[in-house]
Amino acid sequence: MHAGVIEPGEALYDTPMKIKGTPEKSSHTNSSMGWLNDLDALKRSSNVYMFYIALRMGGEYNYKYNHSVSFNREAFQEMRNYFNQFGLGVSTGIEFPYEGTGYKGTDPVAGNLLDFTIGQYDTYTTMQLAQYVSAIANDGYRVKPHFLKEIHNPLAFEERLGPVFETTTTEVINRVEMNDDYIARVQEGFRQVYQEHGGTAYSEFGGKKYNPAGKTGTAENSVDGDYTENLTFVGYAPFDNPEIAFAIVVPHTGKGEHVNIKIGERIMDAYFEIEQSNKVND
Repeated sequence: MHAGVIEPGEALYDTPMKIKGTPEKSSHTNSSMGWLNDLDALKRSSNVYMFYIALRMGGEYNYKYNHSVSFNREAFQEMRNYFNQFGLGVSTGIEFPYEGTGYKGTDPVAGNLLDFTIGQYDTYTTMQLAQYVSAIANDGYRVKPHFLKEIHNPLAFEERLGPVFETTTTEVINRVEMNDDYIARVQEGFRQVYQEHGGTAYSEFGGKKYNPAGKTGTAENSVDGDYTENLTFVGYAPFDNPEIAFAIVVPHTGKGEHVNIKIGERIMDAYFEIEQSNKVND
């Protein structure tokens, strides 16, 4: 939306796509999902909707099945610039030496630009994914992550924490250059993923009282010549006042498994069970 190639609420038709000379591409259902708007595309995880955005960013507005397409390679860098603002493909700023910043694809052809929009050209670290979803939860503010929250002075002969000696303060690295309405649109799409029928995480998170939001994901990966999938999952809660955000990557899992979502569910359930227990004890 910020790039000006699509409008909020615009509907596109999800059906398998093919650029001449390349394999057919589709959404995870391998069949048509029909007409979808941007919120539907996030909720149901439509690859094809994202493919159309990629084509338009590359200059192609008149795609036809199995035809050649217009293509501007500068779209790769434009897309990277957007992703970088969320912490994807760049240093997160965490206080840890030799932080990896992921992998950049090296074959900038039109078909790979389509893959880029769904996380299958450049790849990112789990910490980058956590910073990305936190930036969305924080209304576009990218915050520096920390392992250390605070340091306490010791107390002689006592098994408890002493007075706080030093506290790590919140540091905003950047504000994503995007209209607030567009960020809110993404947030609503993420909420629907978890909380509305048809959402790819609804079966595990529908009805959860802690009001979660987030996004499921898969990325094809070749292992000894055989293709498998890395399952990813990001989320935060509560939707309207976030306290926790997480990112999960489960490598080489294969198709049809929801282990990434199950792990996320256990993380969220445990956090809010502990929080509720602490409130009761207070």
